[in-house]
Amino acid sequence: MNVNLLIDAIVRQTTVLVAQLATAAGARAPLAHTANQVFMDLVSELKADLLQRFRGDDEATVRGVLKDLVDSGVLFRTGRGDLTTYRVATAEETPSAGRDAAERIASFVGIAVHRYAPVTRTELSEHVPAGTDALDAALARLIQEGRIASEERERRRGAQL
Repeated sequence: MNVNLLIDAIVRQTTVLVAQLATAAGARAPLAHTANQVFMDLVSELKADLLQRFRGDDEATVRGVLKDLVDSGVLFRTGRGDLTTYRVATAEETPSAGRDAAERIASFVGIAVHRYAPVTRTELSEHVPAGTDALDAALARLIQEGRIASEERERRRGAQL
């Protein structure tokens, strides 16, 4: 199931229902306050979900992860303080022009390794949406640059990062 399509369909149908109710009596009911309230409720609910998801992490850690994701070009940030919003960054919004895709993947892999360490390569591939070759290249690059370390573990049968 595509969650985004489901959300879009629900929002669309809810909007149609509200419009029909607002004009049912033949007069147009003012809806500005309703739209603002719906938006504020949605923002509050999303914020609560985010706080629930990261409830075990301190605020500084969450801010650090978000900053790393923005710096690596994975996320785009706009606004400040409570008005800050994040979304997936497009290629044009990558903060360092000239940074290649391999470096962005390496940054993302580095973040995932630090978040889930110790982690095997197989486990890491579940968290990083990159192809096998790109993941291996990113791991090699990070190990060569000393940004992560790898060690062999017999009982896990594979390298652990």
